Amino acid sequence: MSGPPLEHAVANPGDIRRLTVNTKGGIYDAAIAPRLIARLGDLLLATLAGQPSKPRAAALVVDEGAPRELAGTAQASLAAAGINTARIDLPGGEACKTVEHWHALSQALAAHKLTRSDAVVALGGGAVTDLAGFAAAAYQRGCQLVQCPTTLLSMVDASVGGKTGINLTLENGTVLKNYLGAFHQPALVLADTTALEKLPERQLRSGLAECLKHGMIAGAFGDPGLRAWTTARARDFANRDENALAELVERNVRVKAAVVATDERETAANAAGRALLNLGHTFAHAFETDPNAAPANPPGPPQTTLTHGEAVAIGLHAAARCAAHANPDLGWLALAAEKDLRTLDLPTQATGLPEPEELVERMQADKKARAGLLRLVLPTSPTTAAVTATTPQRAIHAAWQAVSA
Repeated sequence: MSGPPLEHAVANPGDIRRLTVNTKGGIYDAAIAPRLIARLGDLLLATLAGQPSKPRAAALVVDEGAPRELAGTAQASLAAAGINTARIDLPGGEACKTVEHWHALSQALAAHKLTRSDAVVALGGGAVTDLAGFAAAAYQRGCQLVQCPTTLLSMVDASVGGKTGINLTLENGTVLKNYLGAFHQPALVLADTTALEKLPERQLRSGLAECLKHGMIAGAFGDPGLRAWTTARARDFANRDENALAELVERNVRVKAAVVATDERETAANAAGRALLNLGHTFAHAFETDPNAAPANPPGPPQTTLTHGEAVAIGLHAAARCAAHANPDLGWLALAAEKDLRTLDLPTQATGLPEPEELVERMQADKKARAGLLRLVLPTSPTTAAVTATTPQRAIHAAWQAVSA
Protein backbone atom coordinates (compact mmCIF):
# COMPACT_ATOMS: atom_id res chain seq x y z
CA MET A 1 0.00 0.00 0.00
CA SER A 2 1.14 3.55 -0.56
CA GLY A 3 1.38 6.17 2.11
CA PRO A 4 -0.94 9.18 2.39
CA PRO A 5 -1.08 11.46 -0.63
CA LEU A 6 1.84 13.85 -0.69
CA GLU A 7 -0.42 16.87 -0.53
CA HIS A 8 -1.34 15.85 3.03
CA ALA A 9 2.27 15.29 4.04
CA VAL A 10 3.79 18.69 3.29
CA ALA A 11 2.78 22.25 3.94
CA ASN A 12 3.14 23.56 0.37
CA PRO A 13 2.67 20.75 -2.15
CA GLY A 14 1.90 22.98 -5.11
CA ASP A 15 5.33 22.62 -6.69
CA ILE A 16 5.34 18.80 -6.50
CA ARG A 17 4.72 16.72 -9.61
CA ARG A 18 3.27 13.52 -8.15
CA LEU A 19 2.71 10.17 -9.86
CA THR A 20 1.44 6.91 -8.42
CA VAL A 21 3.23 3.72 -9.45
CA ASN A 22 0.79 0.82 -9.19
CA THR A 23 2.23 -2.71 -9.17
CA LYS A 24 1.30 -6.01 -7.54
CA GLY A 25 4.41 -5.68 -5.39
CA GLY A 26 3.45 -2.25 -4.09
CA ILE A 27 1.69 1.03 -4.75
CA TYR A 28 3.79 4.09 -4.11
CA ASP A 29 4.30 7.74 -4.93
CA ALA A 30 7.02 9.14 -7.14
CA ALA A 31 7.45 12.85 -6.43
CA ILE A 32 9.39 15.31 -8.59
CA ALA A 33 10.23 18.78 -7.35
CA PRO A 34 13.09 21.09 -6.43
CA ARG A 35 14.28 21.08 -2.79
CA LEU A 36 12.40 17.86 -2.12
CA ILE A 37 15.14 16.22 -0.03
CA ALA A 38 14.58 18.85 2.67
CA ARG A 39 11.17 17.20 3.24
CA LEU A 40 12.52 13.64 3.31
CA GLY A 41 11.96 12.93 7.01
CA ASP A 42 8.35 14.11 7.08
CA LEU A 43 7.53 12.37 3.81
CA LEU A 44 9.04 9.11 5.03
CA LEU A 45 7.00 9.19 8.25
CA ALA A 46 3.83 10.06 6.35
CA THR A 47 4.39 7.29 3.81
CA LEU A 48 5.01 4.61 6.45
CA ALA A 49 2.33 5.87 8.85
CA GLY A 50 0.18 2.79 8.25
CA GLN A 51 2.80 0.37 9.54
CA PRO A 52 2.22 -1.49 12.83
CA SER A 53 5.24 0.34 14.26
CA LYS A 54 6.71 3.72 13.40
CA PRO A 55 10.11 3.58 11.67
CA ARG A 56 12.71 4.12 14.34
CA ALA A 57 15.83 4.23 12.23
CA ALA A 58 17.12 4.60 8.71
CA ALA A 59 20.29 3.79 6.84
CA LEU A 60 21.17 6.67 4.52
CA VAL A 61 23.21 5.10 1.70
CA VAL A 62 25.08 7.92 -0.04
CA ASP A 63 26.73 7.84 -3.45
CA GLU A 64 30.12 9.57 -3.18
CA GLY A 65 29.23 11.39 -6.39
CA ALA A 66 25.98 12.82 -5.01
CA PRO A 67 25.98 16.54 -4.14
CA ARG A 68 27.42 16.93 -0.64
CA GLU A 69 24.83 19.51 0.34
CA LEU A 70 22.01 17.10 -0.55
CA ALA A 71 23.50 14.36 1.60
CA GLY A 72 23.72 16.77 4.53
CA THR A 73 20.18 17.99 3.94
CA ALA A 74 18.87 14.41 3.85
CA GLN A 75 20.61 13.54 7.10
CA ALA A 76 19.31 16.68 8.82
CA SER A 77 15.75 16.11 7.57
CA LEU A 78 15.68 12.55 8.90
CA ALA A 79 17.08 13.69 12.24
CA ALA A 80 14.51 16.50 12.49
CA ALA A 81 11.76 13.90 12.01
CA GLY A 82 13.11 11.92 14.96
CA ILE A 83 14.56 9.11 12.85
CA ASN A 84 17.89 7.75 14.09
CA THR A 85 20.07 7.73 10.98
CA ALA A 86 23.27 5.90 10.11
CA ARG A 87 25.06 7.28 7.07
CA ILE A 88 26.88 4.82 4.83
CA ASP A 89 29.02 6.20 1.99
CA LEU A 90 29.67 4.14 -1.14
CA PRO A 91 31.60 4.65 -4.38
CA GLY A 92 29.38 5.60 -7.29
CA GLY A 93 29.11 3.90 -10.65
CA GLU A 94 29.50 0.23 -11.50
CA ALA A 95 32.38 -0.04 -9.01
CA CYS A 96 29.87 -0.36 -6.17
CA LYS A 97 27.74 -3.10 -7.75
CA THR A 98 29.77 -6.01 -6.43
CA VAL A 99 29.13 -8.88 -4.06
CA GLU A 100 31.73 -7.38 -1.71
CA HIS A 101 29.97 -4.01 -1.45
CA TRP A 102 26.57 -5.70 -1.06
CA HIS A 103 27.95 -7.84 1.77
CA ALA A 104 29.58 -4.85 3.49
CA LEU A 105 26.37 -2.80 3.20
CA SER A 106 24.31 -5.67 4.63
CA GLN A 107 26.75 -5.98 7.54
CA ALA A 108 26.39 -2.23 8.18
CA LEU A 109 22.58 -2.53 8.29
CA ALA A 110 22.89 -5.29 10.88
CA ALA A 111 25.52 -3.39 12.87
CA HIS A 112 23.13 -0.45 13.14
CA LYS A 113 20.36 -2.85 14.25
CA LEU A 114 17.89 -1.93 11.53
CA THR A 115 14.62 -3.84 11.60
CA ARG A 116 12.13 -4.65 8.87
CA SER A 117 10.02 -1.64 9.85
CA ASP A 118 12.99 0.69 9.42
CA ALA A 119 14.16 2.06 6.08
CA VAL A 120 17.06 2.01 3.69
CA VAL A 121 17.26 5.43 2.00
CA ALA A 122 19.32 5.46 -1.21
CA LEU A 123 20.72 8.84 -2.28
CA GLY A 124 22.62 8.71 -5.54
CA GLY A 125 22.87 7.50 -9.09
CA GLY A 126 21.60 4.34 -10.72
CA ALA A 127 24.31 2.02 -9.45
CA VAL A 128 23.83 2.98 -5.81
CA THR A 129 20.04 2.78 -6.12
CA ASP A 130 20.46 -0.71 -7.60
CA LEU A 131 22.81 -1.85 -4.81
CA ALA A 132 20.87 -0.28 -1.94
CA GLY A 133 17.64 -1.68 -3.34
CA PHE A 134 19.08 -5.19 -3.44
CA ALA A 135 20.37 -4.84 0.12
CA ALA A 136 16.92 -3.70 1.27
CA ALA A 137 15.28 -6.60 -0.58
CA ALA A 138 17.52 -9.21 1.01
CA TYR A 139 17.96 -7.78 4.52
CA GLN A 140 15.69 -9.72 6.90
CA ARG A 141 13.83 -10.82 3.74
CA GLY A 142 12.85 -7.29 2.91
CA CYS A 143 12.80 -3.91 4.63
CA GLN A 144 11.43 -0.54 3.57
CA LEU A 145 13.18 1.28 0.74
CA VAL A 146 13.14 4.96 -0.21
CA GLN A 147 14.81 5.98 -3.44
CA CYS A 148 16.25 9.51 -3.68
CA PRO A 149 17.85 9.59 -7.14
CA THR A 150 20.37 12.36 -7.83
CA THR A 151 21.18 11.79 -11.51
CA LEU A 152 18.91 12.05 -14.53
CA LEU A 153 19.41 8.37 -15.31
CA SER A 154 18.42 7.24 -11.83
CA MET A 155 15.43 9.61 -11.76
CA VAL A 156 13.91 8.39 -15.01
CA ASP A 157 14.86 4.73 -14.79
CA ALA A 158 16.75 3.01 -11.97
CA SER A 159 14.74 4.35 -9.02
CA VAL A 160 11.31 3.37 -10.38
CA GLY A 161 9.93 -0.10 -11.02
CA GLY A 162 11.53 -2.25 -8.33
CA LYS A 163 14.41 -3.85 -10.23
CA THR A 164 17.44 -4.09 -7.96
CA GLY A 165 20.74 -5.88 -8.40
CA ILE A 166 24.48 -6.16 -8.57
CA ASN A 167 26.94 -7.57 -11.07
CA LEU A 168 28.48 -11.04 -10.87
CA THR A 169 32.15 -11.51 -11.68
CA LEU A 170 33.16 -14.99 -12.87
CA GLU A 171 36.50 -16.63 -12.13
CA ASN A 172 37.77 -15.72 -15.59
CA GLY A 173 37.04 -12.05 -14.93
CA THR A 174 33.87 -11.85 -17.03
CA VAL A 175 31.38 -9.41 -15.52
CA LEU A 176 27.72 -10.38 -15.86
CA LYS A 177 25.49 -7.31 -15.55
CA ASN A 178 22.78 -7.41 -12.87
CA TYR A 179 22.97 -11.20 -12.51
CA LEU A 180 22.17 -11.06 -8.80
CA GLY A 181 19.09 -9.14 -7.75
CA ALA A 182 15.46 -9.06 -6.75
CA PHE A 183 12.23 -7.27 -7.51
CA HIS A 184 11.63 -4.99 -4.54
CA GLN A 185 9.37 -1.98 -4.94
CA PRO A 186 10.27 1.15 -2.96
CA ALA A 187 7.86 2.73 -0.52
CA LEU A 188 8.59 6.18 -1.96
CA VAL A 189 10.63 7.84 -4.71
CA LEU A 190 11.78 11.45 -4.29
CA ALA A 191 13.39 13.05 -7.34
CA ASP A 192 14.88 16.35 -6.16
CA THR A 193 15.51 18.22 -9.40
CA THR A 194 17.96 20.63 -7.77
CA ALA A 195 20.45 17.75 -8.05
CA LEU A 196 20.39 18.22 -11.83
CA GLU A 197 21.56 21.84 -11.68
CA LYS A 198 25.22 20.89 -11.19
CA LEU A 199 25.14 17.39 -12.65
CA PRO A 200 28.23 16.92 -14.87
CA GLU A 201 27.39 17.22 -18.56
CA ARG A 202 28.49 13.67 -19.29
CA GLN A 203 26.11 12.29 -16.67
CA LEU A 204 23.26 14.45 -17.95
CA ARG A 205 23.79 13.11 -21.47
CA SER A 206 23.94 9.56 -20.13
CA GLY A 207 20.50 10.02 -18.61
CA LEU A 208 19.18 11.31 -21.92
CA ALA A 209 20.02 7.93 -23.46
CA GLU A 210 17.46 6.25 -21.21
CA CYS A 211 15.00 9.04 -22.02
CA LEU A 212 15.42 8.40 -25.73
CA LYS A 213 14.89 4.68 -25.09
CA HIS A 214 11.60 5.47 -23.35
CA GLY A 215 10.64 7.68 -26.28
CA MET A 216 11.31 4.80 -28.67
CA ILE A 217 8.67 2.63 -26.92
CA ALA A 218 6.32 5.30 -25.54
CA GLY A 219 3.84 4.99 -28.39
CA ALA A 220 2.47 1.86 -26.73
CA PHE A 221 2.41 3.41 -23.25
CA GLY A 222 0.46 6.63 -23.53
CA ASP A 223 3.00 9.21 -24.75
CA PRO A 224 3.65 8.89 -28.51
CA GLY A 225 5.03 12.44 -28.64
CA LEU A 226 7.77 11.90 -26.06
CA ARG A 227 10.58 11.07 -28.49
CA ALA A 228 10.06 14.10 -30.71
CA TRP A 229 9.60 16.39 -27.70
CA THR A 230 12.82 15.12 -26.12
CA THR A 231 14.99 15.81 -29.13
CA ALA A 232 13.31 19.18 -29.71
CA ARG A 233 14.19 20.30 -26.16
CA ALA A 234 17.82 19.14 -26.25
CA ARG A 235 19.20 22.67 -25.92
CA ASP A 236 16.92 23.40 -22.94
CA PHE A 237 18.23 20.32 -21.14
CA ALA A 238 21.83 21.33 -21.84
CA ASN A 239 21.06 24.79 -20.41
CA ARG A 240 19.51 23.16 -17.31
CA ASP A 241 16.09 24.69 -17.87
CA GLU A 242 14.30 23.78 -14.62
CA ASN A 243 10.83 23.37 -16.11
CA ALA A 244 12.07 21.37 -19.10
CA LEU A 245 14.01 18.97 -16.88
CA ALA A 246 11.09 18.52 -14.48
CA GLU A 247 8.77 17.71 -17.38
CA LEU A 248 11.38 15.35 -18.82
CA VAL A 249 11.57 13.41 -15.56
CA GLU A 250 7.79 13.35 -15.11
CA ARG A 251 7.00 12.10 -18.61
CA ASN A 252 9.66 9.41 -18.46
CA VAL A 253 8.53 8.19 -15.07
CA ARG A 254 4.95 8.04 -16.37
CA VAL A 255 6.04 5.82 -19.25
CA LYS A 256 8.04 3.52 -17.00
CA ALA A 257 5.20 3.36 -14.47
CA ALA A 258 2.80 2.39 -17.26
CA VAL A 259 5.15 -0.39 -18.37
CA VAL A 260 5.73 -1.93 -14.94
CA ALA A 261 2.05 -1.65 -14.02
CA THR A 262 1.24 -4.12 -16.80
CA ASP A 263 4.25 -6.42 -16.32
CA GLU A 264 6.06 -5.96 -13.01
CA ARG A 265 8.39 -8.98 -13.27
CA GLU A 266 8.98 -9.17 -17.02
CA THR A 267 6.79 -12.24 -17.46
CA ALA A 268 4.27 -11.01 -20.04
CA ALA A 269 3.45 -13.91 -22.34
CA ASN A 270 3.44 -11.75 -25.45
CA ALA A 271 6.76 -10.08 -24.52
CA ALA A 272 5.05 -6.71 -24.90
CA GLY A 273 5.67 -5.55 -21.35
CA ARG A 274 8.72 -4.87 -19.26
CA ALA A 275 11.11 -6.61 -21.65
CA LEU A 276 10.69 -3.60 -23.96
CA LEU A 277 12.59 -1.48 -21.41
CA ASN A 278 15.65 -3.47 -22.47
CA LEU A 279 15.71 -1.86 -25.91
CA GLY A 280 19.41 -1.37 -26.67
CA HIS A 281 20.51 -3.07 -23.47
CA THR A 282 21.33 -6.54 -24.80
CA PHE A 283 23.85 -4.92 -27.12
CA ALA A 284 25.04 -2.49 -24.42
CA HIS A 285 25.66 -5.15 -21.78
CA ALA A 286 27.95 -7.04 -24.15
CA PHE A 287 30.57 -4.29 -24.00
CA GLU A 288 29.66 -1.87 -21.21
CA THR A 289 32.09 -3.40 -18.70
CA ASP A 290 34.81 -4.18 -21.28
CA PRO A 291 37.92 -2.26 -20.14
CA ASN A 292 38.94 -1.66 -23.76
CA ALA A 293 35.67 -0.09 -24.87
CA ALA A 294 35.22 3.69 -25.03
CA PRO A 295 32.85 6.10 -26.82
CA ALA A 296 34.07 7.17 -30.25
CA ASN A 297 34.42 10.94 -30.74
CA PRO A 298 32.76 11.93 -27.45
CA PRO A 299 31.93 15.59 -26.73
CA GLY A 300 34.69 17.10 -24.63
CA PRO A 301 37.93 15.30 -23.76
CA PRO A 302 38.55 11.71 -24.96
CA GLN A 303 37.15 9.00 -22.67
CA THR A 304 38.70 5.67 -21.85
CA THR A 305 35.60 4.14 -20.23
CA LEU A 306 31.88 4.00 -20.88
CA THR A 307 29.03 5.14 -18.70
CA HIS A 308 25.88 3.03 -18.65
CA GLY A 309 24.04 5.69 -20.63
CA GLU A 310 26.74 5.87 -23.30
CA ALA A 311 26.62 2.11 -23.70
CA VAL A 312 22.83 2.26 -23.98
CA ALA A 313 23.07 5.00 -26.62
CA ILE A 314 25.37 2.86 -28.74
CA GLY A 315 23.11 -0.12 -28.03
CA LEU A 316 20.09 1.81 -29.32
CA HIS A 317 21.98 2.54 -32.52
CA ALA A 318 22.92 -1.14 -32.81
CA ALA A 319 19.32 -2.26 -32.24
CA ALA A 320 18.05 0.10 -34.93
CA ARG A 321 20.75 -1.05 -37.36
CA CYS A 322 19.92 -4.66 -36.56
CA ALA A 323 16.23 -4.07 -37.29
CA ALA A 324 17.15 -2.40 -40.57
CA HIS A 325 19.39 -5.27 -41.70
CA ALA A 326 16.74 -7.83 -40.74
CA ASN A 327 14.06 -5.86 -42.60
CA PRO A 328 15.37 -3.38 -45.23
CA ASP A 329 12.01 -1.57 -45.20
CA LEU A 330 13.01 -0.27 -41.74
CA GLY A 331 16.26 1.31 -42.90
CA TRP A 332 14.89 4.78 -42.20
CA LEU A 333 14.50 3.85 -38.51
CA ALA A 334 18.25 3.38 -38.21
CA LEU A 335 18.92 6.77 -39.76
CA ALA A 336 16.39 8.41 -37.44
CA ALA A 337 17.96 6.79 -34.36
CA GLU A 338 21.43 7.95 -35.35
CA LYS A 339 20.14 11.49 -35.95
CA ASP A 340 18.40 11.65 -32.56
CA LEU A 341 21.46 10.34 -30.74
CA ARG A 342 23.59 13.02 -32.35
CA THR A 343 21.00 15.68 -31.49
CA LEU A 344 21.29 14.66 -27.84
CA ASP A 345 25.11 14.67 -28.07
CA LEU A 346 25.31 10.93 -27.47
CA PRO A 347 27.80 8.49 -29.02
CA THR A 348 26.73 6.19 -31.83
CA GLN A 349 29.91 4.09 -31.96
CA ALA A 350 32.52 2.66 -29.63
CA THR A 351 36.22 2.03 -30.00
CA GLY A 352 38.00 -1.05 -28.66
CA LEU A 353 35.20 -3.52 -29.34
CA PRO A 354 36.14 -7.16 -30.00
CA GLU A 355 35.06 -8.99 -33.15
CA PRO A 356 31.31 -9.46 -33.72
CA GLU A 357 31.59 -13.21 -33.07
CA GLU A 358 32.80 -12.60 -29.51
CA LEU A 359 30.19 -9.93 -28.90
CA VAL A 360 27.41 -12.27 -30.05
CA GLU A 361 28.75 -14.93 -27.67
CA ARG A 362 28.56 -12.42 -24.81
CA MET A 363 25.00 -11.58 -25.79
CA GLN A 364 24.02 -15.21 -25.25
CA ALA A 365 24.45 -14.60 -21.49
CA ASP A 366 21.66 -12.00 -21.57
CA LYS A 367 18.92 -12.62 -18.99
CA LYS A 368 16.18 -12.42 -21.66
CA ALA A 369 17.51 -15.51 -23.44
CA ARG A 370 15.09 -18.44 -23.34
CA ALA A 371 15.88 -22.10 -24.11
CA GLY A 372 19.15 -21.09 -25.72
CA LEU A 373 17.52 -18.53 -28.00
CA LEU A 374 18.77 -14.95 -27.98
CA ARG A 375 15.82 -12.57 -27.70
CA LEU A 376 16.34 -9.02 -28.91
CA VAL A 377 14.22 -5.92 -28.47
CA LEU A 378 14.17 -4.14 -31.82
CA PRO A 379 12.34 -0.99 -32.97
CA THR A 380 9.31 -1.49 -35.21
CA SER A 381 8.38 2.20 -35.63
CA PRO A 382 9.72 5.49 -34.25
CA THR A 383 7.85 4.94 -30.97
CA THR A 384 7.28 1.17 -30.71
CA ALA A 385 9.43 -1.93 -30.37
CA ALA A 386 9.01 -5.70 -30.14
CA VAL A 387 10.85 -8.72 -28.76
CA THR A 388 12.02 -11.28 -31.31
CA ALA A 389 13.90 -14.57 -31.08
CA THR A 390 14.27 -14.95 -34.85
CA THR A 391 16.75 -12.20 -35.71
CA PRO A 392 19.16 -13.44 -38.42
CA GLN A 393 22.78 -13.74 -37.31
CA ARG A 394 23.82 -11.67 -40.32
CA ALA A 395 21.72 -8.75 -39.02
CA ILE A 396 23.30 -8.94 -35.55
CA HIS A 397 26.80 -9.05 -37.03
CA ALA A 398 25.99 -6.11 -39.32
CA ALA A 399 24.76 -4.12 -36.31
CA TRP A 400 28.03 -4.70 -34.46
CA GLN A 401 30.02 -3.63 -37.48
CA ALA A 402 27.96 -0.44 -37.74
CA VAL A 403 28.72 0.64 -34.17
CA SER A 404 32.40 -0.39 -34.12
CA ALA A 405 34.72 2.54 -34.80
